[in-house]
Amino acid sequence: MKNLLKLTPIFLTLALLLSTTQVSAIRRDELTNYASSLKGLKKAELKEALHKLMNKNKTVLEYGSGKQKTWWGFWYTDRISATNECINRYNAHKFHFIGKSNNGNAISGMNIEHSFPKSWWGGTKNDAYKDLMHLYPSESEGNSDKSNYPMGVVTQVDEGKSVEGYDKLGTGYINGRNQKCWEPGDQFKGDFARTYMYMAVTYSNLTFKKMGLETMDNSPYPGLKEWAYTLYLSWSCQDKVSQMEIDRNNAVYNIQHNRDLFVDYPFLSEYIWGDSTEVAFNPATSISTADGDSRYVSYVPTPSPSSTPTPGPTSDKTYLFRPVDEITSGKQYLIVVNNNGKLLSAQTVQDGREYGFLYAEETKAEKNNMVSLTTMNNAFILEESNGGYYIKDTQGRYLFNDNKHDNFNITTDKTKASTWAIQDNRDGTFEITMNNRYIQFEEAYNSFGCYQYEVGIIPMLYEYDSTLGITPTFLPYKHKTADNRIFNLNGQQVDKNYKGVVIRNGVKYVNK
Repeated sequence: MKNLLKLTPIFLTLALLLSTTQVSAIRRDELTNYASSLKGLKKAELKEALHKLMNKNKTVLEYGSGKQKTWWGFWYTDRISATNECINRYNAHKFHFIGKSNNGNAISGMNIEHSFPKSWWGGTKNDAYKDLMHLYPSESEGNSDKSNYPMGVVTQVDEGKSVEGYDKLGTGYINGRNQKCWEPGDQFKGDFARTYMYMAVTYSNLTFKKMGLETMDNSPYPGLKEWAYTLYLSWSCQDKVSQMEIDRNNAVYNIQHNRDLFVDYPFLSEYIWGDSTEVAFNPATSISTADGDSRYVSYVPTPSPSSTPTPGPTSDKTYLFRPVDEITSGKQYLIVVNNNGKLLSAQTVQDGREYGFLYAEETKAEKNNMVSLTTMNNAFILEESNGGYYIKDTQGRYLFNDNKHDNFNITTDKTKASTWAIQDNRDGTFEITMNNRYIQFEEAYNSFGCYQYEVGIIPMLYEYDSTLGITPTFLPYKHKTADNRIFNLNGQQVDKNYKGVVIRNGVKYVNK
């Protein structure tokens, strides 16, 4: 990746027009039949069924160059047939296959890139090592630069490691802290997001380690860390499935006999990790990219986000929280005070610091005694522990107090985390204590601390409940109609009496 290449990505437009080697498209009825085992499932059950389906009948090529090996496969999956150009998703350098027939020869100056790094599972030469779905031709230098870093939003670019419209390499916000990562160009963000989701589900049986644990969590569900799936969902919405991706999916299917269902069903990921987790997936009615399904043509992606993210996962939704009735382990909560009529919620310790106070941020009051946020950054997860609870932020960091200072420390090591006792005061407030210290809001410093004496306001707790719904907000996947027709999340037209999450004229809201 060289800074000298300040090129606009016109090559991609040509690639979309010329397309890769022609392959047969899958028809909508064929896709419905192929994905029939997913019907009626959601969240963890859907993820597990998808894991089985995307592994069913899978036959990967041998890795490397030569007949019936990876480079032989690239001829069909990553070649523009009219020019023999090899599609390069990492920078603007152009490479070409040599010859008029497929001999499986590697292209000089290019590597086989494991876009989902092989070291994350230890480098074993298993099916994941050889799966064409995530193997891409890459210029050798760029392949080496990316190493095994996570994919994320780069906020500080390494000198000379950025190509306009393509890769950036540097540091960014990953799993709660700034560290090395790489970011694809806007034109390929959706491609790589869908690839990573495919790998996370198809190879969820692997044990991930070291750098891989920044992205994966080795659990059956969700499998991906929250920061990761939040980012991938966002990129998948912003950068729609292109004809190039559709053609590649079909080409890999012809070779491996399995499909990337995240390309076939662009909103499938929302049923596993996103805003549709309480909706059962239906392959017969869900919007697809299959031949004969024109509904995805109306999908309009949102503009790319700023290259400087706010700390932690972000979203374009409005999340609703209600006062706590009963604490449930694993749920997400806000720590809130009412300071002279203004509702304030505690933010976690600032990024890049190992300790600090929880500074307050104004929280919007809603009807029915609820409050709302446009991001889950301020939420804390309460995990049951030894008669009390661990308090974990959305970056996976636990709060603890050293019993010497009034601030909080953070750690990713659960063995160092404090166990907090939580007592309902029956007046809407909760005493959250550890070793006779308790969380309070101190107005003078606009922050929450952990004090041994009375300094301020005892907080309230609000819990997030997905059944409360989402307030109206413009979303990237739109039915381009101006006639007030209403659609549910499976793409079916419904009437005004339908209860649940619906889309009308590009606006998503809850019909109650």
